[in-house]
Amino acid sequence: MTSTVSLKMAVTAYAKYALGLTESMEDDICVHKNCSGNGFCQDGQCICLIQFTGGSCQDANLGYFMAFGTIFVFLCLVAFVQLFLCTSNEYQKQKTKSWKTVFKITGPKLLYILTIFATAIRGVYFFTKMHISDQASIHLWSAYYPILLSGSSLIVCFWAEAFHLEGIDCDKPRFLSKSIIGFVVINVVISGLLVTQLVATDIDDPVISDNIYRICNGCVGLLLIIAVVFFLVYGVEVYFKVRGAFNKTQSNVDPWQLHMSRLGLIAQACLQLLTGLFLISDAFRDNWKKRERGFCFLLSITPPFESNIVGPFIIEKI
Repeated sequence: MTSTVSLKMAVTAYAKYALGLTESMEDDICVHKNCSGNGFCQDGQCICLIQFTGGSCQDANLGYFMAFGTIFVFLCLVAFVQLFLCTSNEYQKQKTKSWKTVFKITGPKLLYILTIFATAIRGVYFFTKMHISDQASIHLWSAYYPILLSGSSLIVCFWAEAFHLEGIDCDKPRFLSKSIIGFVVINVVISGLLVTQLVATDIDDPVISDNIYRICNGCVGLLLIIAVVFFLVYGVEVYFKVRGAFNKTQSNVDPWQLHMSRLGLIAQACLQLLTGLFLISDAFRDNWKKRERGFCFLLSITPPFESNIVGPFIIEKI
C-alpha cells in the first residue's frame, strides 16, 4: 500500500515537473522567438495574426488563404461574365453587325477589365502566397490598389462628363471625351507610384526600401480618398438628385434600380474611404506600434509582405 502511494506521488510530481517544463518551453518560444514575428506574446502564449497558426505562429493558416483566394477568383469570374454579357448585348443592338465596333473600348468595358485584373491578381496572391518568393508576393500585392484607383478615377470622369456635358446619351456605348486627358494624367501618376513600389523592393537597404514603399502606399491612399470625394459629389448628383437641379425634363426612372444604385454608391464610397485611411495608417505604422498591443493587433490583420509590415486587409478588400 505504501509503495502504491509513493508511486502515485512520484507520478504526480513528475507530471507537475513535466507540465512546468512544458510551460517554461512555451514561454521561451513565446518570448524569445517572438511568435515567429507573426503575432504577439500574452500570458506566455502566442496570439497569432489571422493568417498564421501553430504554437509559435510558424504555420500558415491555409483556410484563410484558400477562403479569400476563392472569393476573389469568384469575383473575377463574375466580372468576366458581365464583360461577356455587355459585349454580347452591344452586338445584338447593332443595326449593322460589326465585331470591330463591339470590341471597341467603352467605359463599362474598361471598368470590367480593370475589375478582372484586380481580382485575378489578388486571387493569385492568396493562392500562391506560401509558394512564391517574398518579392514576387510583394509585387502581386502592390498591383491591386493602383488598379482599384484607376477604376475609381474612370467612374468619376465618366460621371463628370454625364453631368457637365450637354447632349451626351449615356445609354449608348461610349468612352471618355473631354476628360480623357485628366484620366490619362491620373493613370500616369498611378503607374509611376506602382513602378516606384516595384523598384523599391529591389533596393538592398531594407530601411530605404520600406520607407519608399510606405510613402507610395500613403500617396495611393490619399489619392483614393480624393477620388472618394469626387465620387460622392457626382454620385449624389446623378443618383440622389437624378442629374441635379439642372435637369428640367421629366425622366422615367425605375425606383428599385435607383435605390439599389444609391446603396451601391454608399457602400463603395465607405469601403474605398476605409481602404484609403488604412493605407495611410500603414504609412505611419511606426506610430501605431507605440499604441496598446490589442489596438495594434486589430490594425494588423492583413497578410504582410514582411514580418514587420502592418496594414488592414479584412475590411478594405471585400
